[in-house]
Amino acid sequence: MRRNSFYILIFILFSSCGIRSVNYKKARSLDIKKGYKTLLNKETEIELEKYYLDTKNIAEITADRKTKTLNIFQSNNEPESFNLTEIESEEFKKRYEMTNRDNISLVVLNGILVDKNERKDYRIEHNAIKSLLVIKDADATILNCSGNGGKNVLIILTE
Repeated sequence: MRRNSFYILIFILFSSCGIRSVNYKKARSLDIKKGYKTLLNKETEIELEKYYLDTKNIAEITADRKTKTLNIFQSNNEPESFNLTEIESEEFKKRYEMTNRDNISLVVLNGILVDKNERKDYRIEHNAIKSLLVIKDADATILNCSGNGGKNVLIILTE
């Protein structure tokens, strides 16, 4: 009887601490739907709704229910990433084998159109990208990408 009571006490102590490991999908849900504060490597605060991480570089994710904080620890603390405002840069175009004539007017990220004014808020780790496609001029018009003025559309998939 005493032994069972001891195990119950230990279980209560550990379950009440509020810190648990979660996967990346659950972390995104807690950040977006529950308003958790998210820290990357215990120092940089990020919004997971607009920050796309390379899941292979995640060592551990913990969620603290008491402080509503997510801590994401990466294996490589400084992975290469880019801001969506950098898509017109020569370096970005070279990395993804785009030509200098590939002027991007619209960006679609995981099926969501990213407004030009909001591009500065989005950050993507290069290794998080599963697919990147430029739909050019006439094809973009045929797909009825309204408001693009006959320019190119960049589609990025991370999931």
